[in-house]
Amino acid sequence: MATKAAISLEEHLRTPYEREPEYVDGMLEERPFGTIKHGELQSRIAAALRRVGFRTVGSEITILIAPAKTRIPAVIAYVEKRREAHPSVPPFVAVEIFSPGDSVDRVSNKLEEYAQFGVRHLWLVAPETEKLFVYSVGVLVPVDEFQVPELDAIFTARELFDDL
Repeated sequence: MATKAAISLEEHLRTPYEREPEYVDGMLEERPFGTIKHGELQSRIAAALRRVGFRTVGSEITILIAPAKTRIPAVIAYVEKRREAHPSVPPFVAVEIFSPGDSVDRVSNKLEEYAQFGVRHLWLVAPETEKLFVYSVGVLVPVDEFQVPELDAIFTARELFDDL
């Protein structure tokens, strides 16, 4: 992805963007655009997480994962209510949805960053192939469902992709 000139984190967070980039060590990283299927999946996942008891659920929320790094997962969820504009506390769940123009390396690197940040559940959705993956110890593992055992919750591929 293309980057722009270096700016401070504070300047980045107060700058209005048409499509907010991620911030890495003073540089802005553009993000690939999603599709209608991408957006529908974001909505379905967010609604499903809310239904099982997550108190704060959001799409395209900028999180501060390090002093000079922001990321914008497709969906994040917290068990507790969060009020800050840009959370610096790891979400309980972070979801990435593969977009046209994304690379497996780019998405895997982001998931690893989330793991190092302390996110417990790391999920990847591939809309075009209708596949689900869980990120664990540096590996993307294909699964038929996402699970949150702490809340006794299961989200199946069928549930997420039905009628898309």
